[in-house]
Amino acid sequence: SNRISHESRMLPEYSLVMRATRHAGSPVRVLLGGGIGSGKSLAGRRFEELGAVVVDSDEVGHEVLAPEGEAYASVSERWPDVASASGIDRRRLGRIVFGSQKDLRELEAMTHPAIARRIAEIADATDDLIVEVPLILELPGDWTTCYVDTAADRRLQRAVGRGLDEENVRQRMSNQPDRHEWLEWADRIVDNNGTPEQLAEQVDGLWMELKA
Repeated sequence: SNRISHESRMLPEYSLVMRATRHAGSPVRVLLGGGIGSGKSLAGRRFEELGAVVVDSDEVGHEVLAPEGEAYASVSERWPDVASASGIDRRRLGRIVFGSQKDLRELEAMTHPAIARRIAEIADATDDLIVEVPLILELPGDWTTCYVDTAADRRLQRAVGRGLDEENVRQRMSNQPDRHEWLEWADRIVDNNGTPEQLAEQVDGLWMELKA
């Protein structure tokens, strides 16, 4: 599998292993964005089938909030009730920040720079890389931004269908970028209001364009 697990990224030899697989040519770099229930993970799996390495920025967020992670100290100082020796309780932290725009922005200011730096390290050691992002993220370098466009009612239905609490999903949706913000950010758009096969066809087309 080309999907980098949280555990594999923690291995110190990871960069050396990935560097050994580098080859000539310009690598594909895609930030694959969309809110909860948009289907960006489904699009990411298709990119993975086509040969790209896929990283979930949420998993990188786990890494930077681990006790040895770059953002652990600042987050644990700001919200001590969610911190322990094993790391940050992200579920409890989520209940706090998704109920307050102010707290959410504070958290993003603490974590986003650390997440961006870690992704840059992975990108430097990887060929074709797709990074799934639930929030608008700007990274240095030559990245293609791609938005998975899905109607809000479909997103809600999909997320609740995965067993998530409807009220929590609605709260998260309200704190994520709206469709206009995503469209302003994106270089490319894939429509996920149809079938999985139709989404895969669009990803295939984008992949061919970027590889060309």
